[in-house]
Amino acid sequence: MFKTILEYLIPVWYYTSGSIQSIKYLHTRKKSIEILNNAKKNINSTRDLEDWYKNNNFKYSSDKVDLSSLPWVTISRLGGDCDDFMSLAYEILKDKKECYRALIYIKGSGHAIVIIKEDDEFVLMSNMDRIKGFKTIDEAARYFYQHYYQQKTKTILYLK
Repeated sequence: MFKTILEYLIPVWYYTSGSIQSIKYLHTRKKSIEILNNAKKNINSTRDLEDWYKNNNFKYSSDKVDLSSLPWVTISRLGGDCDDFMSLAYEILKDKKECYRALIYIKGSGHAIVIIKEDDEFVLMSNMDRIKGFKTIDEAARYFYQHYYQQKTKTILYLK
């Protein structure tokens, strides 16, 4: 596991930017937190989570300014960008599964995913994609970034 200053800065960035964006959705906060708590009780796998996204019409939408939404804001918006889906998936499954948030930044572009251990394999969740069948967390992360960025990288940060 990587121990860097970024490990401590990412949560600060997440909560600061997420709280700024949440002002717009304060009127839906109570209902969205109730939905989030129900999801945490009822969703037990990445398959359940993928179905929940589809059944509730979650959509990908990019931010004008890259701000990571708090999970309840992503529910209020019924979507978000990669870091919003990463944070929501992590929040829903972290108490039931071994979960890792993974971030990468290459040449002015970044991407965020959550990697979840289910049974004897690791599963990637990115936006609304679910890719399974990886033996190790490193295999999962490297496959994902090599596939989408089509280059080898050693710049992967895992956050538990």
